[in-house]
Amino acid sequence: MRLEDLYQNFGRSSPEDQQKYIAEYRLRRSQDLESVQPSKKSLKTSSSTKAKIVLTEEEQLLMTTLGLKQKDIAALRALKEEPVKDDDKDGVIFKDDTYEEEDDG
Repeated sequence: MRLEDLYQNFGRSSPEDQQKYIAEYRLRRSQDLESVQPSKKSLKTSSSTKAKIVLTEEEQLLMTTLGLKQKDIAALRALKEEPVKDDDKDGVIFKDDTYEEEDDG
């Protein structure tokens, strides 16, 4: 069986048959659209879809376990990307003054 045998050629059919087909298609399409309810996700703005972060399944599971959201992950990644300023304060923090040397002049 060939593909052209399965469906009637719309271009070769009479104008009456074309109108009938279009009317049937419109009716079928309107019924399909009535049966589908719009979801809350489709009503959101497109700006929220731009901020989506691609996560692996393990990361998603961890995120739900910890109760984190996409914006939390984005904020953490932004902090991670910022360079850490090294003011050489580690020397002062870890300085041990317990054993100071005495000068016996």
